[in-house]
Parts: sequence; C-alpha cells; structure tokens
Amino acid sequence: MSTHVEQKRPGRLGGTHLSLTVGFLTTGICLVALTFFPVTNPLLSIARIGLGLLYLGLLPGYVLLRLFDAKFTPLQSAIYGVGVSLVYDVAVALAVNFLLRAVGVSRPLDPIPIVTVLVASVFVLYFVALRRGSSALLRPSIVPLSGRELRAAMLFVPLPIASVIITYVTNSSGPTPLMIVLLCLFSLVPVVQSAEIVPERVRPLSIYCISVAVLYHTTLVSPHLWGWDIHAEYHSARLIQQAGFFDLSVTTETIPLLIITLLSGLFSNITQLPLVTVFKGIYPLLFSILPLSIYYLSLRQFESDLVAVIAPFVPMFFYGFFKVIPDKQAFGELYLLLFLTAALDTKLRVRHRHILSTTFIVGLVLSHYAVSLIAIALLVGTQFVFAFGSITNLLPNRRKSNLVRFRTLAFLVVCWLVWFSIAADGITVQRVETTLYTSISHIVGGYSSNRTGAGYATRSYRSAYWIVYVLLSAAAVGFVGTGILKTLIEFLQKNSPTTHQDYAILSVGVFGLLCSSVFVTFSLGFDRILNIALVIIAPFAVYGLLSITETLDDWLSRLHSPLRIRPAAPQIFAVFLALLFVFSSGAAFAIGNEDVPRYGIALSDDVDWPTYPENEVAATRWLDSNREPSRSVGVLNRRKYIDSRDGLLVGEIQYRHDIEPIFPQFAVVKNDTYLYVSSRPLWKERGDGFESLRQTTFYRATNDNMSKIYSSRTSEIYVVDAGDYSNESTQ
Repeated sequence: MSTHVEQKRPGRLGGTHLSLTVGFLTTGICLVALTFFPVTNPLLSIARIGLGLLYLGLLPGYVLLRLFDAKFTPLQSAIYGVGVSLVYDVAVALAVNFLLRAVGVSRPLDPIPIVTVLVASVFVLYFVALRRGSSALLRPSIVPLSGRELRAAMLFVPLPIASVIITYVTNSSGPTPLMIVLLCLFSLVPVVQSAEIVPERVRPLSIYCISVAVLYHTTLVSPHLWGWDIHAEYHSARLIQQAGFFDLSVTTETIPLLIITLLSGLFSNITQLPLVTVFKGIYPLLFSILPLSIYYLSLRQFESDLVAVIAPFVPMFFYGFFKVIPDKQAFGELYLLLFLTAALDTKLRVRHRHILSTTFIVGLVLSHYAVSLIAIALLVGTQFVFAFGSITNLLPNRRKSNLVRFRTLAFLVVCWLVWFSIAADGITVQRVETTLYTSISHIVGGYSSNRTGAGYATRSYRSAYWIVYVLLSAAAVGFVGTGILKTLIEFLQKNSPTTHQDYAILSVGVFGLLCSSVFVTFSLGFDRILNIALVIIAPFAVYGLLSITETLDDWLSRLHSPLRIRPAAPQIFAVFLALLFVFSSGAAFAIGNEDVPRYGIALSDDVDWPTYPENEVAATRWLDSNREPSRSVGVLNRRKYIDSRDGLLVGEIQYRHDIEPIFPQFAVVKNDTYLYVSSRPLWKERGDGFESLRQTTFYRATNDNMSKIYSSRTSEIYVVDAGDYSNESTQ
C-alpha cells in the first residue's frame, strides 16, 4: 500500500500528529478507566475488549517499529507489529511480575497494575518517537482504497463473519449444509487470487480474512476447548491467572511457554474475556498473521506476485492448520517464520533486521521448545552447508544474511538453554533428553511408530474418498519436493531461485527433515512436522508446479505442438488447492455421505474428536471446587501417559502427570482417588466408539467399593479408596 510521508522537525506537533496524539492519550486513558472502574454495560464491555486487543496485540509493536525511524509498509507494520507486540507484552508482564513481587505486591498480574504499566509504557515509547523526529512516521497518510479495491475487499471481509454465524448455528442446532457451502466457498479463494482479479493492495487483507474464517469454522465449534495439548496449556494459564503472578518454580511442562500461558492470561485479565474465549476467539486472530508472513516472505524471495499470493494457501488448506486450536506449536511456527522473514528482509536496514530477528528468536523460544530445537538444527545445517559451499565455490555467491551468522545461532542456543533450565525447574530439558534417548533407541532397534510417514502411508483406508484425499496430500508434498529438486539443480548451475540463497539452503534442510520423519518423528508425529515444513517452504510447492509445466512445455515444443501449459500453471495449482481443501476439510466426505475425518467436528456430531459439552466441563469444575487435596483425581486410561478423552479434560484442573490412570482391564487403584467418568471416557481399543465404564473389568471388581458423589446426564464422579480389588466379585 503506497504511503506519503510528510517530514517535520523533531519534537514539533503538526495538526495531523496532534490529533493522533490525542487519540493515543484518549484510548489509553479509557482503557485504564474501564479497568479501574469496571462496568457491566455491554457497549463499554465491547469497548474494553477492543481497546485491550489494540494495546496488547498491535500498538506496542507499531510504536516500537517507529522508533527505528524508517519507513514501513502497512504489510510490514502488520506482521512485524503483531509479532513484536506479543513479545513486548510478555517482557512487560515479567518485569511487572518480579519487580512488584519484590516490593510485596501479591498479585502483580491483576488487571489494574498490568494495564497501568502497559499503557504508561506505550505512552513513553510514543513520546520518545516524537522527540526522535519520528512524528511524521507515526501517521503516514494512506491512500484511500479505490472503488474497485473497496468492492474487492468487501468480497473477503464477510467471510470470517459468515464463519462465526454458521458455526454458531452448528453449535445451536447441529451440523448444517450451510457449512459445506461455506467450505466450498473458501476453496475458491485461491482460484480467484490466481486469476489476478484481486487488486494488489487488497491481497493481504483477503489472505488474512480467509485465514481467520478457516480457523473459526473449527475453533468456535463446541462451547469449550478441544484438541490435545491445549488443555495442558489452559491448565498452566489458569494457574498463573488464579495466582495473580508467574512463578518460575511451578513444574508443569507448558508453563514456560509464555506466549501461550502468560499472554493468554493477560488478554483475559485486560479484556475480561474468559480464557476459553481467548484461546478460541482471540488467538486465531493473532495466528492469522502467519499466512501474511508467508505471502511477504514469498514475495521478497521469489519476486513473483503469483507465487506469493498462492503460497499461503498451501499450509492453510492442509488439515493441520485448523484441526487444533492454535497453541504452542502454531505460535512456534509463527515466530520461526517471522524470524526468517525479518532476517531476509532486504527492505530493512541491517541493524533493524538484527533487532527484529533477535526479538522473534525470543518469541520462538517462549512459544515452543520443540520448534526452537528444530530451528537450531536447521540453522546449524544451513551454516555448515554455506561454509562448505563457500570453500568449494559451489554456491552462486557468498553474500550472507542473518541465517548464516554465528551470533544468531549462538543467541538462539543460549536463550533456549538459559530459559528452559531455569523455568519449571528444568523439566523441559529433562523431557527433551528423554525424548532424544527414546528416539535414538527406536532408530537403533528398528522400532517404527504409526505416527511416522510410513505409518500413515500403510494405514488401511475405508473408502475411495480417503484414497483421493491421501493422493492429494501426497501430491502437495510432491510439488514441494519438485521445487526443492529444481533448487538443487539451479545450485549446480551457480544459480538460486530465491533472492537469498541462505533461504534456499535452509529449505532443502526442511525438506530433508520432512523426509526423515517418514521413519522417525522425535515424538512430534509426521503430520506435525509436515505442518512446520509447509509453513517454511510453502512457495516451493508453487515453484515446483511451475518447473513441471516448464518441462512439459519443452516436451510439447519438441513435438511441435502449439499447446502451452505454463501460462495456466497458477490456475492449475489453485484448482488443485481447492480440491485439497474440499477433501481436507471433510466437505467432500459430507457431500458423498461418507464418514468425515475425525477432526470434522464442523460437519458431523458422530466423530470421536475430543469435544466437550458444557455439563462435562461443569462436572470437572465441581470436582475442582469440592475435592480434598489428599485424594488424587483419576480417569480411565490405557497407559501411564494420560491421553484419554476424559484425561484431556481433567488435565485442565490437574497437572496431567499427576492424574491417576485407572486401567479399565485391571482392578488396582494406587491412591485414594476421585474417579471422573463421562459417557465417552476413552476410545475403544478395537473398533469404533467409546468404552463404557460398566463394561470394564475395573468396574465389575470395584463397583461395591465405589461411592458416587456427583451425577449429571453425561458425567459421574466416584470416590474409590486405594487397593487391589482383583479378588472381589466380578459379577
């Protein structure tokens, strides 16, 4: 988006900047006032939510970027502004937490202290920017959208709204055909983009809107959280929020991931939204910066509008993008991508690239330990290949970026080691050591998990729809692989398809990681590694198809055929992505009256994905309020690691490694326990559906020794004492 900047002398406020200053002061003062004097008026509550989102999600980063005294495009301001803001919020919260605790404040993270400091700090940054002469940059005059651009924007802005409305209908009255129509409509967006009928300035907005809409069509389903790790993250966030402060010594494995645990509590405290709403409604808005970053990175590296505008749909239309509520891995992917984007952004000055790269490394470490470790491995490999290529003259040139500077890698390694060694008493480091040992043992012993790529490939599929879905997914990976292969060929010819050869080298390493996950996944699973890979190397899928069509055109020319495929390559790939999404979202299955994928909660009630009605959530909250601390909380589970449907929900009120696993095939209770059982406690070991408590060996042996203390339509809670009941009656 073009901007016109009018320069003024430092410290002087012109009329335009005076109005901006008044706006800054007014919004900040209103947020503080609404925090000090909370009201129940719906309009004022909405105002507080809006102001809270503004001061947490965008303004800190926006003002900090203006301290650089450099021009930023609106797209740069959006992706870098949000990324910087979230890291800044965590930094401010930690400073407030430890400083106020040191002077005796018991709850430093309550709304009043945190809002006061946050708003005051943003004010200080704003006036520092004015004093430094950045006033002209604080309010660039944006050229208004033309009539054509406005009409194009209005095609995409309603999509998130439609997603919210149709999901609300789904929650109220069950799955509706309108959801199938909506998903098919989503699938057409890349086709529209490939036709180049969307004006350039509207493309980022269109990508952001479709991202939010795709996420909302699943995240807003059901009144409560659903997924896997999100429940453990909720537990850690709830601990911080209930305590009113962050304690480094609390030993839950997710509590050090402050972008998820601490930050969600800040959003909840400042906006007065429940934590569940923050995860389901606010985090998708923040995470949708990721497709914008893919767009911008692709544009800078491939210098092709068509590659850039289609590339974000590669990970966005893969089921891993929307099958879970954005959590630790999602934000790890976001900050890894932001780091790459900033490190390679030649539109920034070198010093500014260093500052932003460092900031996003901090965000990466505070988002996910595993993605951070993958980043370390990728940077080590990239730097080794770059050094070897420079020595042997195999590389097109020796120009360096931040990706191949040792201090970048060193800072990431030191950040990871220091933070995860001191936070949660080093439990994360111990877990990583155990995972590495287990993975190496599996490699040496030849053990293969069903979560590897080979495990997925050898599964039996129930219908032709599944076979088509698998083939489409494999084709997407194939296009990426073709793009990587073409890159290697270009390297041998002393060329690089990307502006920075460092990015191309790193992308080859990412594809190598993906290939290795066919056999070993380091406890992540092939689909999760594929998520990470597609986020980083999405544009290579488009580049791969372009390479294929160029080769086909060469063959056609040799056959003297006038037919040419290359001009239609973007449209071909867009149609492929549309088909991929129709299948990955489950819409194709629903249209064909087939069983939808397990995660197809927006299309069917008859799936075994772990979603929870309100009365099940209420039962766990009753247990949390009425239990005796001396008794454990137990759930039906088939192994020591808690992963049953009931176990995931109970993990919100009890650290999951402290939950008592009750094995349905045995009759042993290790500790005095509250046994929580829903009508769908865990998946059957064989076949479809859920186990029933009353059909288990455990229940038949212990029935006479259990006391029911809570019962609802879908949940029961029993008290059972420790003991071995194997010799009890099994009638």
